[in-house]
This record gives sequence, structure tokens and C-alpha cells, in this order.
Amino acid sequence: VSGRAGDFVSYGGKSYFLIHPSPSPAREGSPSPPPPLPYFFLPDFDVVAFPNDSAHPFKVMDELVYKEIQNVDVVGNETFMMARRHWDMVSDIHNPLYSVSPVNLYRIAGGRGGTPEADRTLARLRSLSGKPPDLLMLESYDCGALLSSLFSEGFTTRYHLGVTAQAKKSYEGLSGSVSWGPPGTVSRQFTLFRFLGGGWEPVSSQTVTNR
Repeated sequence: VSGRAGDFVSYGGKSYFLIHPSPSPAREGSPSPPPPLPYFFLPDFDVVAFPNDSAHPFKVMDELVYKEIQNVDVVGNETFMMARRHWDMVSDIHNPLYSVSPVNLYRIAGGRGGTPEADRTLARLRSLSGKPPDLLMLESYDCGALLSSLFSEGFTTRYHLGVTAQAKKSYEGLSGSVSWGPPGTVSRQFTLFRFLGGGWEPVSSQTVTNR
């Protein structure tokens, strides 16, 4: 057993960390339940998935990165990269990890990364919200910017809006590149990353089309 407070073990070249379950709430009129026993998480997996809108990525990312649990493929979105202490790893354009981050935050698609216009936009979004913009904010901004660019074409009906959008085929925004085909289909690229040797590296990418 090693690590701070002896909370993980190393065996066979892998590290397994200790889980501290949350205590069950006491019911009114009933004695308090005994505290749950901690247990070691001994995983047998090929990929670790990080769901969005969950507190688990924050805890698990700390374990993976700061307890040197490596050679584990992870898949997820920007949520697990927003854990404390991980933001600097993806927000600095001069950091080599910037270009291979699992999140498109501060990574402008279409070769526009680091342009003064993009930097000003991102700084304004951060100032308005009081925090770094998340993916939903960037996608919302892109949606408005796309509509604004379509309006500039001078269409007057919903039909002409659709025709103009279909003619464009894709849009390069703050959240990345978005492309679309027939009405109702949108394609985005998802990339599987691995934390190895103290940094992130892409493993594979796949384009997924939603209808």
C-alpha cells in the first residue's frame, strides 16, 4: 500500500484506488446506519467512460492523473477535463497539450486558433460568465453566429434559410467543426484519448452522424 494516506495499491504494474462510499442518510426515528466500509476498486476494463453532468469525473480524473494510473484509455467530453487543476492543461495555447486536448475549449477550428478575433471573443465570454466557457456555451455562441451569417445572405423565408444552410455544408466555430448533410443530419468527430507518460495522446477518431 502506498500513496498519501495509503489509499491505493499497486499490483502487477497497475494501480487500484480506494473508494470511500457516501454514508446512507439516517431516517427519522431510526438509529443511524453504520458507516459504509471503504473498498478497493479492482477494475477489469478496456476503456474508462466519463459521463457528462456528473461529479464522478472530477474524482476519477484526480485518481488517474495524480496517482499515476496510466495506460488506461478514456473516453468522454469536456466535463472530465474541467476538474480542478486540469484547466491550465488545456487553456494555454503555448502548452504542447493544447493541440491534443480531449476538449475543444480554446481550440478554434478551421486554422483560426490563436487569432486576435477568436481570443477577444473567448475573453468576452469568460468575462460575461465569470468562468471559462464550457462546451455548451461555445456551441450556443456558434449557433447564434451561424444564424447571423445566414441572415447576412439576405434570405426572407425559412425555406431560403434551409437552402442557404445546405449550400454551406459546414461551419467552423469556437466549439469545433460542424458539418451537415440532408435535412436533420449533423456530423461531429469524437476522439478517444489516453493519458500516458504525463500527457494526453489521441488513440483513434470517429465521425458520428446524428439524425
